[in-house]
Amino acid sequence: MRTLLTLGLVLGLAMTAAQSADAKKKQTSKAKTAATKTAKKKITAVKTAPAPIVEKAVVPADATSTANASAVAPAAKVSKWALSFYTENTMNLDKVADGQVGKAGGETLYTYNYPRIDYKASDKVKVSLLQEFDANLGLAQTATGETTFYDTQFRLSHSSITSLGPIKVNGQLRAYVPTSQGSQDAGQILMLRPLLTLSLPADKLTLSYNIMPRYYIQQFKTKDAKNDDGSLKLNADGTVAQKGNSYVRLHQWLGAEYAINDVFTVAGSYGYYQGWWYSDPSVGVSQKRMEGITADLYTDINVAKWVSLSIGVQTEDPMGGEGAVMKGQGGSSATKTVFDARALEYKFAATFSLPL
Repeated sequence: MRTLLTLGLVLGLAMTAAQSADAKKKQTSKAKTAATKTAKKKITAVKTAPAPIVEKAVVPADATSTANASAVAPAAKVSKWALSFYTENTMNLDKVADGQVGKAGGETLYTYNYPRIDYKASDKVKVSLLQEFDANLGLAQTATGETTFYDTQFRLSHSSITSLGPIKVNGQLRAYVPTSQGSQDAGQILMLRPLLTLSLPADKLTLSYNIMPRYYIQQFKTKDAKNDDGSLKLNADGTVAQKGNSYVRLHQWLGAEYAINDVFTVAGSYGYYQGWWYSDPSVGVSQKRMEGITADLYTDINVAKWVSLSIGVQTEDPMGGEGAVMKGQGGSSATKTVFDARALEYKFAATFSLPL
């Protein structure tokens, strides 16, 4: 009996110990599960947590502009305005050698000049305003040394109107306002002088054909004739003699240029010149026409960006009178030799330019 009781007590204690161990295992398992869930929650929290906000330094606008300006230099502004002065001086050494100095028509030094202001409207178009004047400085009876101002001139230039295959076309339109005494005496309203140039460049050589007509818009067909000294020319009956006004002229010439390098260019031209005057038989003015030859040979020298020179020789029909060849209504003509070696003039020209 005691033995059975002892066995029952031992079994009861064993069962109790087993239950206690089992309970501890369950508690440990629950604790591990809870710890695992907590760890997962922390990892999830870390993954979903917002990134920390980092404040960026604010750079003032002025500082950025200054930095950019110092890094990239601004492009230089190109002026659209330019001021230039052209002077052309010619001398006839043959007249000096022939002893014509001091005689009528023995002018030995002639200067032609104009200041000009240009406005570059575009890469191809330029508008100009210039005032021409000259002086006869030679020691001749007709060389007074006085300065003569001509009509104020406006120019519209286009450096590339179009192309005809390899041929380049450019041109000008010149308009003369009657500000000179001679144009006012003639009753001139306006004179138009277009220029058209067809050029064919071939490496360093450029050939060209140029045509330049003149159209005179005037109030009268005739004007008072004057002597060389400026006094009125009188008819035999004492009335003032009349002479016809110019109404159209035409100059055509062929040109050639050869650029030796960036500094020196050799050039020349050969042309044909014509002119026509009004007639008025009622006042004894017959129709007159002139024709003549023009030619020159010169060297251009680009000394610097602001100055260029031109040195050479030239000859042309006399521009002071009514032309080299004058023909009346009856067909009679008075011919004067134009292309004469003794008429060669030695030319020195310079152009000074300054951007504004």
